[in-house]
Amino acid sequence: MKMRGITPVCLSWMGRGQAMALAGWLMAIGLPASAPGQVTVELKLKSSELLLCENITASISIENKSKEPFIVARDVKDLPELEFVFQRETSREVRRINPASMLKNIYILPGKTEKMEFDLTRWYDLQSMGQYLVKATLEWNGKVYESNQGVMEIVRGMEINSVAKPLAGEGDLVLKYQLRYWRRNRVEHLFLVVDREDGKMNYGAFDLGPLIRVSPPATEADETGNVKVVHQSTPNCYTHS
Repeated sequence: MKMRGITPVCLSWMGRGQAMALAGWLMAIGLPASAPGQVTVELKLKSSELLLCENITASISIENKSKEPFIVARDVKDLPELEFVFQRETSREVRRINPASMLKNIYILPGKTEKMEFDLTRWYDLQSMGQYLVKATLEWNGKVYESNQGVMEIVRGMEINSVAKPLAGEGDLVLKYQLRYWRRNRVEHLFLVVDREDGKMNYGAFDLGPLIRVSPPATEADETGNVKVVHQSTPNCYTHS
């Protein structure tokens, strides 16, 4: 896996007390109710358990229940607007980092549904660990429609090992390649996390798939930015990344 050119950019099992605290938090949020009728919006998160700096994929389905087409195009006035609304246990606001419209070139006939995916890390500052509640809101024809609510948790993961390597032709730049693991859908997964050694930038966290921690994973990196990882993914199989 070659790391050059990568752009910088988990609901855990809860005990009874944590679940009760979360339930109280949900009741206290007080987000505005969605408008009935013309449109329904459905949100699905690819995973509720995410490593810090990993891409966060959200799928949105928009069903047009009105009698007119749902259109997003440059020449259309009063364009529909899609936003994601985040709530945290802390008061810290989740800042939007990309002001561009999230919807482009969409035409949904009455009675039809359109599905689309978004990497939320391209649009919002999600660089803090912790638990998040998220909803999608769609504004159309003067009304706001809300999706169902998703829950996700961003964690650091458990470090297995790390390798640091200077990058040729980049002065004093040294990249650190860390292997971490975390449970996802009840299965432990291995992740490769790439940072500058001085901590000034992260280049992403990458899911390398299921992990069996019998034989320790091996990491090799060279001065051109190439990195290779070998890990045991099943009792009789090793995965090369």
